Amino acid sequence: MLTMPDFTLISPTPVGTLPEGPHTYDSLVDVDCDVLDRAAYGATTDDLIEINPNDVTIIHPDLENPEYRFEMDGMDWVNSVDLSEPVEFSINQQGQICLEDGHHRYFAAKIRGENLTGTIEVKGNPIKTLLYLQRKELEKEDNLSPTM
Repeated sequence: MLTMPDFTLISPTPVGTLPEGPHTYDSLVDVDCDVLDRAAYGATTDDLIEINPNDVTIIHPDLENPEYRFEMDGMDWVNSVDLSEPVEFSINQQGQICLEDGHHRYFAAKIRGENLTGTIEVKGNPIKTLLYLQRKELEKEDNLSPTM
């Protein structure tokens, strides 16, 4: 199942456009990977995005240190964390935005109720994703067609 959280592209990498469909594996295999990534996930590697920390998936639990800092220093520490430096995210096959690096900034942004900025690395397979989305769209259209 594909779960795509909302995020805003702050500094998108310029890419071309995906040719008109319907698509097959063979029709997509020679398309530029940045074009495929943007079409499949809404972002491509090295794009800068802004996202609500509640929409971020933690795949490498490394929150013990920020939680300890919060227990020791409370909101003074949280408010001292500089959120201007982007964190590092990845997009997985399911379309989840995953935190790769920046757990202190993630933790502080979540407590402060502020969005995070970060760079993206696409780790999902955009061809599989695009074909999956195409199939789901065709199934939806079939379900809407009148029966005879």
